[in-house]
Order: sequence, then C-alpha cells, then structure tokens
Amino acid sequence: MKKTISFLAILLADIFSLILSFRISYFLRVNIIPAIFSVENPWFFPEEHFYKMYYLLFVFIFIFSYEKLYTRRYEFVEEFIYITRGLFISVILIAVIIYLSRTYEIFARTIPILMMLTGMIIVPMVRYTVKRILIVSGFYVK
Repeated sequence: MKKTISFLAILLADIFSLILSFRISYFLRVNIIPAIFSVENPWFFPEEHFYKMYYLLFVFIFIFSYEKLYTRRYEFVEEFIYITRGLFISVILIAVIIYLSRTYEIFARTIPILMMLTGMIIVPMVRYTVKRILIVSGFYVK
C-alpha cells in the first residue's frame, strides 16, 4: 500500500510539474519572446489548442517510466540526469509525432523545447519536494 501511494504521488507530481512547465513555456513563447525579438504572431493559436493534444503528456510519462524513475530510487544528481535525458528523448518523440501527424504547421516548435528547458528545473524540484514529504509522512521508506 505504501509503494502504491508513493508511486501515485510521484506520478501526479510529475504530471503537475509537466503541466506547469508547459504553462510557463507557453507564456514565454506568447508574451516574452515576441517582446524580446519585436515580432508579432497574429496566427498563433490559443492555449486551448495545445490542450487538445493532451496525449503528448503521456510521452513524457512513458519515457520517465522507461528510465525507471518510478520504480528505482536514485540520488538527486543521478535522478536529474535521468529526468533530463527523459525530457530530451520525449521532445524528440513529440517532434516526430507532430511531423507524422502533419500538425507541424499549427504547432509551435519552441514550446516543447522551452518545456524541456523549464522542465529540467521544475520536475526535479517538485519530485524532490514530494519525496521529502513522503519520507516525513512515512510512505517512502525502504
């Protein structure tokens, strides 16, 4: 029972942190980058368009499970390396999926890249915090 609760807590933390990373990436792409480079994108799609592609979130979760981030315990630095590698592989797979589904005309390529970069900060921090809470509560013990 403790393993199940720990697994679900870490999985939900990853989903939350990936969604937060997406929101930050979208904000950067829509508001900050055009202001820095003095460009406007009147054709840019609203945020709801990207939520229709929610299945891309499962790519990140699948790669994280492939990296054994849900079944093994790693030190923080080693976990950071696996998370970074998982984010990088996921962005490549998402680019391939977008290309094969022929939605590349309507999908901003900077958002997955920014999501990877912001995810490299957010995902390890959220996972570390959740693991500390689970350790204190007694659910994440060996």
